[in-house]
Amino acid sequence: MSQPENAAVGKTCPYCGATIGAISPSVVCSQCQTAHHAECWRRKGGCTTAGCTGTAISTRTGAALSGLGAMEVAPAQPTEAAPAGTRPSVAPSRVTMDEWAGNASGRGATTAVPPEIRGRWNWGAFWLTWIWGIGHNTWIALIALIGFILPPVGLAMAIVLGVKGSEWAWQNRRFEGGVTQFRAVQRVWAIWGWVIFVLIFLVPVILVVVAVMMKATAPARRVPARYGAASVRMEAALDAYPPYLKLHDTTVGREDDRL
Repeated sequence: MSQPENAAVGKTCPYCGATIGAISPSVVCSQCQTAHHAECWRRKGGCTTAGCTGTAISTRTGAALSGLGAMEVAPAQPTEAAPAGTRPSVAPSRVTMDEWAGNASGRGATTAVPPEIRGRWNWGAFWLTWIWGIGHNTWIALIALIGFILPPVGLAMAIVLGVKGSEWAWQNRRFEGGVTQFRAVQRVWAIWGWVIFVLIFLVPVILVVVAVMMKATAPARRVPARYGAASVRMEAALDAYPPYLKLHDTTVGREDDRL
């Protein structure tokens, strides 16, 4: 069954409710002629019309699905010029519907990575290392656990994950929403990575700096000279007591002032 080029353009996909655009991969049902996004057909597992058992027909080539996950498409160009007024014939090549729809995530190391993802620095993988790796089926990230024993190894693995994390995540984990969902998921991981970094590293450093500055600017306690070294040791011991044991401190201070 042959369909005209872009026959589904402008129609509403019954699965997602969105209008099918000119560049959106789309199919029509061989039985009821209902147009769908190719990805929506794949998610539904067939036509959305109740009781319909038709197969998907590519609106690009008019070729039918040979199976639920495979579609005939025609990326190749004809080797000979076609007569005027006729549609050139091409030899279709077989690809998966996911690849035809631009989403082949989660298919392993041989999966092609979209250019907008390839080489993209991944902050979530850098900060959360092995935790991020478990969440993305990237088991090589577990090498970062050695960092608890050998910190240089952990740091090196974190850098590797930052560089390669985006590609590995796309290849090892399925993202139903394609690149858009991938970016959203990685953004969440990056936010949590920065939050944990601030809580574990920056907050303790800030507290130490503040404590040192407060101690440096605090006025020194005046100790009567006649008490000598023994009084200094007594004052140091008093400073070590909790506040509720220092009830006599103000009285001692007033008595010292009268001396």
